[in-house]
Amino acid sequence: MHVVQVIAMLDIVDRSSSIIRDYGSYQVVEFSAFRHSTESEVRSRVFRIPGSYTDLFVGSAVKASLDDAGIRGLGYTPVPFAG
Repeated sequence: MHVVQVIAMLDIVDRSSSIIRDYGSYQVVEFSAFRHSTESEVRSRVFRIPGSYTDLFVGSAVKASLDDAGIRGLGYTPVPFAG
């Protein structure tokens, strides 16, 4: 069993720099670009983008904690912050 507690919603996606496919009744974020000004806000958070079901995003402080704890099997990709 996995439990996720949502404590805040962050408005961090730069929609004009992201690739978002519109299916009429819903949208899917195919490539997320994040506002550069939000980098410090996401540093220590684990988050996902609605419509992105396979990608889990973590801030650099969370990644460092996972690395320090010896957690293996996760692949990391830098978050693309928009200019």
